[in-house]
Amino acid sequence: MVFSKTILVANPDRQAGQQLAAALFDAGYEAMSAHRPEEVLRAAVGNNPRIVFIHTAMPQIGGYELRNRLEATGLEIPRVVVFAVADGDLPQGPPPDGVSVLAHERSNNEGIVNGVRLMTFADQVGGEIGFGLDRVHGDLTTISFGGLIQALKQHVITGKVTFSAALESSLWIFEGAVIDAWRAPVRGIKAFNRLAGLPGGGFTLTLETPPEGVQTLAEDIGSLVVDAVDERVELAEVLAGLPTLDARPNVQLTGDFFSLEFSRVERETLSNAQEAATFGDLLDRVEATDLEVVRAVQRLLELEILHFSEPRGQVHVLTDSTSDLLAIDARRLGIQVAPVSVQFGTEVFKDGIDLQSEDFHRKLKEFGDLPRTHPVSHGEFLQIFRRLVPSGDVVAVLCSSSLSATYRNALAAIEAGLPEFTELRTESGVAGDPRVFVVDSAQCSGPLGLMAVFARRMALKGIAAANIAAKLEDIGGRFRTVIMVRSIEYVQRAQGIARTAGASKPGTRWLLRLEQGRLAVVAQAAGAEAQGRLQALLMEGLDLKRPVFGSIVQASAPAEAADLKLRLFARLDLRELMEFQLGPAVTSHNGPGSVGAGLIQLTDEEIDLFGAAGSGSA
Repeated sequence: MVFSKTILVANPDRQAGQQLAAALFDAGYEAMSAHRPEEVLRAAVGNNPRIVFIHTAMPQIGGYELRNRLEATGLEIPRVVVFAVADGDLPQGPPPDGVSVLAHERSNNEGIVNGVRLMTFADQVGGEIGFGLDRVHGDLTTISFGGLIQALKQHVITGKVTFSAALESSLWIFEGAVIDAWRAPVRGIKAFNRLAGLPGGGFTLTLETPPEGVQTLAEDIGSLVVDAVDERVELAEVLAGLPTLDARPNVQLTGDFFSLEFSRVERETLSNAQEAATFGDLLDRVEATDLEVVRAVQRLLELEILHFSEPRGQVHVLTDSTSDLLAIDARRLGIQVAPVSVQFGTEVFKDGIDLQSEDFHRKLKEFGDLPRTHPVSHGEFLQIFRRLVPSGDVVAVLCSSSLSATYRNALAAIEAGLPEFTELRTESGVAGDPRVFVVDSAQCSGPLGLMAVFARRMALKGIAAANIAAKLEDIGGRFRTVIMVRSIEYVQRAQGIARTAGASKPGTRWLLRLEQGRLAVVAQAAGAEAQGRLQALLMEGLDLKRPVFGSIVQASAPAEAADLKLRLFARLDLRELMEFQLGPAVTSHNGPGSVGAGLIQLTDEEIDLFGAAGSGSA
């Protein structure tokens, strides 16, 4: 049994209520039924059920009234689910907190059993149930990827899980088993293993029937997860000794080639290497897992059959970890990330390297005080520039100089290191003097991450570093960036923002806008009004007839982020919307529970300029 507390079914039709209670019992739940108002109240008070399903036809208490009656008892209030046989019978208006409405097409026994599975799953993973009882919004900072897979199995879930922080990614689940995975552009176990490396971010479970053509990954979910975790650790070690994902593969047959024996993966790797544009492209083309492919690459390099040439004369794109780009995405996109430091007491961690989002939230609870952050140092930038300038120019698009000293430290590193950079370039044989451009993005988090992606796309199209930097300087101040936080305390200490006089109401959200690179408090609101104000502030001044590009960011607020996404898609022509999990450095300044977005409207020329190049690791 996956659920120990009682489920109460309240239906004036005694037989229908008993049949539903029996169906719930068969599914592994404790259930009881009541068919008269006084029985419902007595059972709800005396048995303290966790969930009450109540039909709208129940006299006196069949709409939202039951919850109101129970509030007066002072007891723990169960979750109430209102259902009916027709939409017209459902109560009008948004349900109160703790009440869900089941669409009439799912108000049969099977639909209700699935609804119970969804609610008990949400309880276990710390998720929030979406309107209509058809989805759960959760966060990988409150439950690990392995814990999520285990919960899906335990509650016998059938549906689809999508991940907000990973571009185009999902899992298909059938009766608790993972049957397929997608992590663009790959699927199957290869995609599952990549998803298992996610360090955080929101996820949404939607009850859906898997489409035709999905494939079963493995019968043993435990082995599937363990193998994925093991691969993540070993893969990082092996990749550290191999060429970059931008390197171009080349096959050269040696004299003893036809006498050598190759594994299936090695043969497939050699075959695809002749068509692949980059090492990253090769990883995507071979169906085997990433670890199997890099092991094959290792051996083929040792045999001197496979060779890689690193790009020369390229434009390197660098950002800092306040961009909140996941390490796995940054690596595959070909974007370098300089980590900000986060300090808990005397312990100092590198954002995104030895401190991931799930670790940060745990330490936040344990430490009991707000952490401090430190910008990327002058010396760290020197090391990065020394590594990059021999093979090409550098465009560093960094956190707003009004929010962090990272930008100033990068400028200081260029001034101090330029003679050395020139010498390193000469020794490498790459023509031209080294050029390093540092861009003050006037942004942070998702908008900064999006600017880095735009920069990389321009670099892949062969645009010069100076022109990339100039375009980034132009668009940085054009974003409409608004963040909604649950507590102003984090922002106060980090940015010195004065708190508005007067006490805040329970549930108050603070809305802050990034103006000329600085955060400014612009409004306070609570509940649904706060989400409406957030949307209105983001849309101010936008031309609804023109396409919009942007990013959504959140820290432990997946349901609010999903709601904001729906609101924006309903009103705007969103051509590209990237979703980001606020990392440790940014969450240290905004606090858990933050959600926001940065939107920009581009010219037709910019839309073509920032479009994906269509090749390479990006």
